[in-house]
Amino acid sequence: MKRAFLLLVLTLSACATSGLTDARYRALSPQARALFDTYQQFMTDAAQQTFLTAPSDDARRAQVAALHVEERLARYPANVRDAIWSREPAVGMDRSALFLALGRPDEVERFDRGPGAGARPYQVWRYRRGPGVAQDWVITVVDDRVTDVKAPDLK
Repeated sequence: MKRAFLLLVLTLSACATSGLTDARYRALSPQARALFDTYQQFMTDAAQQTFLTAPSDDARRAQVAALHVEERLARYPANVRDAIWSREPAVGMDRSALFLALGRPDEVERFDRGPGAGARPYQVWRYRRGPGVAQDWVITVVDDRVTDVKAPDLK
């Protein structure tokens, strides 16, 4: 019973925060909204709230500049940079690039095929994008590299 009450309180607070976040977003200038839309994927939840509550657009631009996104992405080849910006994972990107593209996965499964199997251990990263399993991103990572990407069916 205590756990159910705590879950209810957390759910209600998330709903209230979501409404407040939406109102703060709508109150931004068009330039600040564009900045937020572009760089949101590189911000933690706390950083997003800091951006939304910043006293000015200058403070918001400074916050984004402090992320050093362009410098962080410069180490990747153009196709991986494009995949990160478009939030579309690509075969060949490393786990760090995958995290930059889609954020923290909803689930990570680790598989150890063992030394006798002749295959390397791998991970499956799952990102939920809808209620059905077919709507998930399912991404296989071997030796820190994306080796397979199954895109969600959002029809």
